[in-house]
Parts: sequence; structure tokens; C-alpha cells
Amino acid sequence: MSELLTAASVLLGIIGVLNAIWYDDIKSGLSKKMPPHKEDRAGIISDLKSILWARAFPLSLASTCIGLVFLPPSIQIILQSGKAYIDFGICNILNYDPIATSLVLVQIFMCALATQSVVSAFKLYLKIKSGER
Repeated sequence: MSELLTAASVLLGIIGVLNAIWYDDIKSGLSKKMPPHKEDRAGIISDLKSILWARAFPLSLASTCIGLVFLPPSIQIILQSGKAYIDFGICNILNYDPIATSLVLVQIFMCALATQSVVSAFKLYLKIKSGER
């Protein structure tokens, strides 16, 4: 179990660093105003596409894949914990595995980061498509 936690933590750290580095670019892309005339939008659309394909999409893909890799063990831990609490009651709360619990917490953070990344990439995609109209 500790190997899983180590791998998940390292991967979350890498994705977290990439998110920290690229978030300002993604945020600035989302905040750009689209000119009213279609002829004036080419430069902004080009910038948005660059941000989408070089930053937002890879971050979304990586965080989602990593989140999916560690989802089955996390679900198994949650189900086992739930069964133990049902079988032994609230007194079992002191008898938990901190490593397994930490893996579930890392998984929760990874899912939150993946969700935020996917939403940002989708917003960029929608902004590009609306600018191309």
C-alpha cells in the first residue's frame, strides 16, 4: 500500500507543479476578450489554440489518467472501511490504516485537480469555437 501512496503522491506533485506553472497561461487565455469583428479574432484564436493544445489539454489528459489509475484501489479502501464501520460500529474509527486513508485523500486531490483542468480546457475549447463563428 505504501508503494501506491508514494506513486500517487509523486504523480500528484508533478501534476500540481505543471498546474502551477501553466495556470496563469490558461487563466489569461480564458480572460481574453474576443473582438467583435471576425477578421480581428485570428490572433487571439491562434493564441487560445496554442494554450489549449500545449497546456490545458495535456494537463487535463494527464491528471484524468492518473486519477483513473488510482481510482480502483481508492474505491476498494472506501468500501472496506464502510463495511468495517457497519460491522463494528463507530468504535472502529480508531482502528484505521493511515496509509490507506492518505491514498484516498491524495486521490480526492487528484480528482479535484483533474476536474478543474478538464473544465478549464473545455472552457478554452468553447471560447475558440465561439470565436470561429
